[in-house]
Amino acid sequence: MAVRTSLNATARRTTTDHHLTFTPVCTDQSAATKTLLELIASPSSPHPIDASHVARLYKTLLQGGHYDQLSKSITKPSSSFSPSGFASSFLTAVGRDVTVAIAQENGAFVVAELCRRVSVEGTDEERRSLRTWLAEEGANKNIREKEIKGKNVLLRSIDVLLST
Repeated sequence: MAVRTSLNATARRTTTDHHLTFTPVCTDQSAATKTLLELIASPSSPHPIDASHVARLYKTLLQGGHYDQLSKSITKPSSSFSPSGFASSFLTAVGRDVTVAIAQENGAFVVAELCRRVSVEGTDEERRSLRTWLAEEGANKNIREKEIKGKNVLLRSIDVLLST
């Protein structure tokens, strides 16, 4: 996946074969994380997360890699990327209103993965905040009533979060 690679590598052209190759580098990823989260932090219509490829990108970042159907596991491209750190930054940058809004629309899988990550690796404060956001009567009711793709996955993830 090109985006996943670009977070952890720099591109350079070789003069002999004219192919693009990647050389791993250790860099601070906070600027890339900030930029990616700024893109989805504002409420807009249509929201960028409504595009399926955008939603898959954020879900992959929260998972920490690509889900491989054959092995039924996450293929982790780099040990230097922290999906837990990305989830923490997500909560701070995106915030309650936008997180709840994307959970009620085409971002159900993204928020489900956010719930999973925070349930397992989040701080007590992060779990408490996300629980409060998604357990609010209006938010939870809207998710349950809407026919959105990923609704059942999201509801199971919320239930796990509520029980932690």
